[in-house]
Formats: sequence, structure tokens, C-alpha cells
Amino acid sequence: MSITMRVWICWLQINLESGTRQQTAVNVLSPDRECFAAAQRRIHALMERDSYRRFIESDAYRQHLATAAAAARRPNTQPPHTA
Repeated sequence: MSITMRVWICWLQINLESGTRQQTAVNVLSPDRECFAAAQRRIHALMERDSYRRFIESDAYRQHLATAAAAARRPNTQPPHTA
């Protein structure tokens, strides 16, 4: 399976509306350097509009805040490093 198809199957079908999904599905059958262009534009627009709010409300971010706050309350400790 080509890397183009793996990217399509594993990642891009999730957050695309049907028109972009259908266009990209056709494009990956004959991949070129522009086959993901419409999907890229759509995902970029979604990230600009929605990602920060969703991140701030995520369990991962809330857990990070709780861990950092607990570490800050302990004397002579540094907040944990995250990757």
C-alpha cells in the first residue's frame, strides 16, 4: 500500500465533510503533489476555528494543569516535564 493511501485511510477521512472526502478519495487513486490540497485547506480551517477551544477543554490539558498545580504547591519541586 502506498504512503498516500495509508495517509488517506489512517488520518484524513475523520474530520472531512463529504464533499472534500469524496474529492480526496478520487484524488488518491492517481496521487500527485496536489491530491491532498483540498483536505489540507479544510483541516487548516478547522484547526484555526476550533482546535484551541477543544484543546483547553480536553482531559489531557486539564490533567496537565492539575499535575502542574500540585507540583507548584509542593516546596522545592519543579513542575514535571512533558514531551
